[in-house]
Amino acid sequence: MSQTFVAVQWNRRKYVYDACVVGGIAVYLWLFPWVSRIVLRGEQAITPEILGMRAWGSCAFLMLTAILCLGPLARLDRRFLPLVYNRRHFGVIFFVVAANHARQVLDFYHAYGRVPKLESLLTNDVAFTGASAPFQLFGAAALAIFCVMAATSHDFWQKVLGGRAWKSLHMLVYAGYALVIAHVAFGALQFETSPWLAGAVAASVGLVSALHVTAALRSTAADGAPAGSIVELDGARWVSAGPAAALVPGRARRLVMPGGENLALVRDGDAIWALHGVCAHQGGPLAEGRVRDGCLTCPWHGWEYRAADGQSPPPFTEKLPTHRVRLDGRGHLLVDVAGQPPGTPCEPVRLASGGTPAPDASSDDFFVGYLPMSTRATRFSLASAGAIAGAVLVAGLVLAAFERSPGANLRPGVYGARHAGLLFQLPYPHLRTLDADGAVVTLLFTGWTKNNPDVPADKVAQAVVVSGNVYERGGLHMFEGAGGFDAATDLPAGDLARLRAVADDDLGEVTLAGEIVDSKCYAGRMRPGVGHGHRACAQLCILGGIPPVLVTAGTDGGEIHYVLASQAGGRINEAVAPFAAEPVEVRGHLVRQGDLHVLRVDPAGIRRQ
Repeated sequence: MSQTFVAVQWNRRKYVYDACVVGGIAVYLWLFPWVSRIVLRGEQAITPEILGMRAWGSCAFLMLTAILCLGPLARLDRRFLPLVYNRRHFGVIFFVVAANHARQVLDFYHAYGRVPKLESLLTNDVAFTGASAPFQLFGAAALAIFCVMAATSHDFWQKVLGGRAWKSLHMLVYAGYALVIAHVAFGALQFETSPWLAGAVAASVGLVSALHVTAALRSTAADGAPAGSIVELDGARWVSAGPAAALVPGRARRLVMPGGENLALVRDGDAIWALHGVCAHQGGPLAEGRVRDGCLTCPWHGWEYRAADGQSPPPFTEKLPTHRVRLDGRGHLLVDVAGQPPGTPCEPVRLASGGTPAPDASSDDFFVGYLPMSTRATRFSLASAGAIAGAVLVAGLVLAAFERSPGANLRPGVYGARHAGLLFQLPYPHLRTLDADGAVVTLLFTGWTKNNPDVPADKVAQAVVVSGNVYERGGLHMFEGAGGFDAATDLPAGDLARLRAVADDDLGEVTLAGEIVDSKCYAGRMRPGVGHGHRACAQLCILGGIPPVLVTAGTDGGEIHYVLASQAGGRINEAVAPFAAEPVEVRGHLVRQGDLHVLRVDPAGIRRQ
């Protein structure tokens, strides 16, 4: 305890607590990608950047679940109180982990586009549709709540805002948790279809809900705490609290008054007082506290109040309302219904000596962070903390082991490749070339970032040599960072003639169902590059000029790709971007250009399924 504010009132227990939390996070962040790389290898491996987002995000989710479980666990079993004492440290560290997850999302999914990252967050994937919800905004709102909570976690803000307002503000953690569940349910679980992953989210909701409901029922259960009959004495209304001698020396007992106020009936030796039973700090249950040096000590954070007048000992100034007490003819304690102003001294009821003996101190597991812990409490704390940490790690390993594959037919990327062929501008810049087997291959161009490069107008329909990185998935080829555009002087005349001879093949009107993706990430630049979780990135890529592609399921279980173009055969990025990463049905005119299927569509012919 201190009458002045310091950044952190460190003690050995806080150092150990924080070291264990940070160490556990480090282990988790190492194990998660390690397990994922064992399960998904080679071209099926998740892109390292996305794996990092998932590791930090899942760690934050499991930490939040643990944080929300600690409170009701302590209500159900006081031996968990040592884990609650420094829970604000746990919460601030959790916010740092969640913020790092958000930073990685912004720096990868929302970066490198034509708009700033925050603008992208607020403009891409923000619509409620029949097939999706703006899950990233749910996550951003949750993070804003956790940011406010972390920023106001210090007792300075509790003092400035007042205990009731501060507590109300921090009760927003449940709104944040609900937003996190929506964030995961409408995001990751739309792509990750493993029952283990859905089960982990359901288990989190079930566990948190069950513990809180059980603790609430336990807190309000009839255990002798509700006030008894009301009697009129000396012009005042008094309620019966049962036999006074039943109160245990050195402890308190809860009494619920007719108006719903919680009181703490405090016995110190043979003297009994009645105080308001809610701590002025964070609403802790004073009736579960202990008497030390004439003061009732809150079990949550050790705030103290003199039993005689409800006043915190100097130099502290907190005050609680008090209630007058007296005995009736049967030795039952009577408590005045009308409370006295905070800090008002009241005469105690004094019992005859020789009553109930004080409990053996060696068996008293009452805990306050600045007091020594009993050996038994220490062992339980270590065991329970280890069990919670172990459960978090096991859950994380399950999440990592059952991630969905990024998709079939991905091929290894070829970096620094050089290809010679014919350069074309429409429907999107591309190079038509021949592969090693002599088959015609179309390499769609993409920039190094979320844009599409312009090709030299004087080189269109000419034979050129282009260099860059090649990504391929199921016959869809992307050429990243295409540059050079030198004349292909050594391209054989026969090959050049074959490339020029490729004609458009009109396949007529078709209606197809599938998902619109940005071709760059889908082809392998980002794995996975499909699904609602990738929607904002796909929209940003498509708006930047990356060719949009409709992916449909083939009859053989594979995938067929259709490059989307306008009815005139040009770009259609702006019109199709809002439909990215959703199940859609597209009606249009299909034209085959060599190995490339181009679907010329009217945006009015696209509808969500």
